[in-house]
Amino acid sequence: MDGVYVTDGYGGSHGEENVHSDNGTANEYDLADKVKFPELSDPYLDSEGVAYEYPIGNPLTYLDYLDHCALYIADNQIPDNEISPDTGDFDLISLGYFDPVINDTTQSKISWHWDEEEGKGILEVEGVVWVEAASLDLGKKKEMIEYRGNGIIVVGQVVDGTHIQGDIRVSANLVAEGSYVPGGEGGFPNNVLGLIAQNIYLAPDPCDSMLTMTGAFYAENQIVSRKQNEIAGTFVCKEFNISGQVPRIYQVPELANNLPPGIPGGTPIWSISTSQWSES
Repeated sequence: MDGVYVTDGYGGSHGEENVHSDNGTANEYDLADKVKFPELSDPYLDSEGVAYEYPIGNPLTYLDYLDHCALYIADNQIPDNEISPDTGDFDLISLGYFDPVINDTTQSKISWHWDEEEGKGILEVEGVVWVEAASLDLGKKKEMIEYRGNGIIVVGQVVDGTHIQGDIRVSANLVAEGSYVPGGEGGFPNNVLGLIAQNIYLAPDPCDSMLTMTGAFYAENQIVSRKQNEIAGTFVCKEFNISGQVPRIYQVPELANNLPPGIPGGTPIWSISTSQWSES
């Protein structure tokens, strides 16, 4: 890791002996309460820190935005709540809606096609796609899913007006289509898939292993990644578990500049500190 900042020390059987960080292990957390876990009930802030009202006079939260902009998919409207070669091709699109963030009318959509000749699936997501189910499965063992677009899949139902209860399980390779060129069209993070759920499980089944993924992963509770996964993007969650057989997560700084609208926690946080110096 580039840097770790921990006040209460390290757990596990070996403690800091198994922490490999460029800045060592003695740096305490120093941002006080400036950084907190981003909740779906928080006011929606864009990349410039601007808040919104919709309708006028009503502060817009992330959950409000997702709800207002979503293409809703009923439980089992996608057979067995699974996207895989067994699902069959589909193409779903919402009616036009007014997006208060971009101040224009737009649509949300999702499409899926399995290319038997290429041995891979093409998943396209734009806007917000909300699957009203207890869980959604993406792919099966060692399959390849390539996605295009800049969108979010939300899974679950709202509880008490703020919380989403639903899980996402990914058993396939899940990567952005094409190669990344700065300012181009293909690759990650020009194309970004955001996943929002209560819990996200990456390589959840005993036979899943060595998967490659790119994306923005947000869980209100926990993200679990296992079995030598190689993941580029970011995790935002209350708890993460990467203890099962050395999975890796690589943070991609450029992702912050191309997050799909509606992902909590994408607003920059600035901290200014003073230091003393003298010339002799």
